[in-house]
Amino acid sequence: MMDIVYRIFILWFIILIGYIIFLKIIGKTNIIDKFKSYVSSHMGIELKTQNNVNFIIHWGIYCILCVIPMLVTAWEFVGLMSFGLCFLYVGLGIYFRPHIFSDESVYDEPVNFGVAGIPGKKNMQCIGYLDLLSEPLMALSLTALIMAIQFMDNMTEFPYNLWLFILVLFEFFNASLLIFPEKVNEHFDYDIRSQKGYSVYGPISIFWQLIPLILWTFTPK
Repeated sequence: MMDIVYRIFILWFIILIGYIIFLKIIGKTNIIDKFKSYVSSHMGIELKTQNNVNFIIHWGIYCILCVIPMLVTAWEFVGLMSFGLCFLYVGLGIYFRPHIFSDESVYDEPVNFGVAGIPGKKNMQCIGYLDLLSEPLMALSLTALIMAIQFMDNMTEFPYNLWLFILVLFEFFNASLLIFPEKVNEHFDYDIRSQKGYSVYGPISIFWQLIPLILWTFTPK
């Protein structure tokens, strides 16, 4: 058993080093810039690199890659891939929507968000859609991880497995709500980027991300 654990840690280390080297090679060869140019000329989308968005994408990819060594011990670990896939989905969704998640999307009415309670935004006078992701994204990551672990532990029990699979799909639907905040904004009386709008949207966005976890918690086992 210890030998298997040791090999998994070695493979994780190799994956981490390999992925870092891969990113360095991409940076040196300007593949990302060429990709942006291709998307801009063929699709009319101007992609803008954002460090926090890049982190979400890389975290998703690395979580998926780290599951591969664990499959040596049990195929049920494939359930953990849903965690990485969820982050990759959110990261790519934000990355390919720069017209929404950019400085141009900030609310045009200066407000004090210290009252709204957005972490790390106490002195900001205006925010965009990207700034609204911090709290619901934390709730999404918690729910996605617990769902992935439960999915892994129940893959041999068909009734629970089916129900959990439905909740995982629900989780990806929740991720879609984060990718399309302007669509959500249409259903609020006040702009969710405003102080008054966020005071309502903030708690709802967090609670909604936790719904799959709450449903699973109260499911008869």
